[in-house]
Amino acid sequence: MLLKIAVSVSTILVFIGMPLAVVLWPVMPWVARLAMRAFAVCVAVPVLWALCFAASAAVSLNALSFNDHGFVNTLVQPLVAIVLLWATTPVTAEETRVRRLQRAFTELLTQKGADTEYARRLPDLLRALGLRDVAGEGRMVFGVGASAAATVYKSGFVQLGDQMVDAGLCTRIELKTALELLDDPDCGFAMPLLISAWGRRPAALA
Repeated sequence: MLLKIAVSVSTILVFIGMPLAVVLWPVMPWVARLAMRAFAVCVAVPVLWALCFAASAAVSLNALSFNDHGFVNTLVQPLVAIVLLWATTPVTAEETRVRRLQRAFTELLTQKGADTEYARRLPDLLRALGLRDVAGEGRMVFGVGASAAATVYKSGFVQLGDQMVDAGLCTRIELKTALELLDDPDCGFAMPLLISAWGRRPAALA
């Protein structure tokens, strides 16, 4: 119903309101500004509806597909980044502290020459090698302290913690606090996106 109202009002504004606003603009410029703002609101309504539906579809998926098949993938993929941003935004002070150390960890790897974007290029790399039917998926794991996911996090922080502190990427207190939180079952956090890709070798390459 709201969408129908927005479309109807937008039509009236375009064919009646806008010409009238142009005529009145020299003597009443505020009319043109008001008409443009009203039109922007009407246009925003269907756009927001589309974002909500597409985001809901993305959230309902248990994996984010990177292949090029299917109407749903084509519709959802452009909005996956929005969903991931929402899903990976820290919602508690504890998760923020863990995420702060994860950023320091990633920055240290980058300084040492690691390619932290390599996994995201896997499908393209496989295609460049001549593989057919290349596809991939991304999975996000939500872990808690004292779990297997926390152990993965903690092992990296313990191994490179001193180097992160020496490089000025975090403080000793931040490191100690994050390690303690990773042992706390009440601390929840989102792991980085895990990406896998696969393809099939053509008969000529087999």
